[in-house]
Amino acid sequence: MKCMTGTVIAAALAIVGLALADDETQNHQQQANPTAFLQQLVGEWTAVSYAVMDPAQEPYRFEGRETARMLGQ
Repeated sequence: MKCMTGTVIAAALAIVGLALADDETQNHQQQANPTAFLQQLVGEWTAVSYAVMDPAQEPYRFEGRETARMLGQ
């Protein structure tokens, strides 16, 4: 039982370590080339959200629109 518990803990730590290493790699890539990261945000965006102010009333609906473009292009 002790051996199995140790194996499970070791596997969990390995998975967490790999996930953290992948996050660091992505952060480094984004810092190295911020233009590529920002390019993902270019386009037409819409958002819809709801807020409940009073449980006896219908939720309020909010809409927003945005156009994002790269400067200098």
